[in-house]
Amino acid sequence: MLFILGLANSIFEYLYVIAISSYRFIFAGPAALASGFNYWEISICLAIGGVFGFLIFYFFFDIIILLFRKIFSPKAHKNRLKWLIKNRRIILTAHRAGLFFLLFVGPVVLSIPLTAFIAQRWYNKRKHIIVYFCISVVGWALIFGVLARFNLVL
Repeated sequence: MLFILGLANSIFEYLYVIAISSYRFIFAGPAALASGFNYWEISICLAIGGVFGFLIFYFFFDIIILLFRKIFSPKAHKNRLKWLIKNRRIILTAHRAGLFFLLFVGPVVLSIPLTAFIAQRWYNKRKHIIVYFCISVVGWALIFGVLARFNLVL
């Protein structure tokens, strides 16, 4: 009986860390460390939660943006169009650099849902965008695993 209770407790600890990492990635490392996880347990739980959370929020925001566009149809603004034509080089540079910034800083500094919303809203036409963000989240999970292993958790 005690074995079953201990097993259930550890499963809930794993699910707890996965749930935290699916929403706010940076807080899941200290929670996993407090639960007594080792490097691989921390890295795997953070990767599973981060990727799962990103995918759920990415496709959820796809539906929300589609509904928003159906309800509130965009109106043409002539002044906005003139501004876009005049500053298109600046916009293209910011659009390209913003993706790399979002890949490297998004899961850590921003939350996973906010990163998924920005990716869905402005970068959804890019090829393999979901793969890029999943690789970014797994990379950060491995980094947090190393930081937790040496007790350098943020």
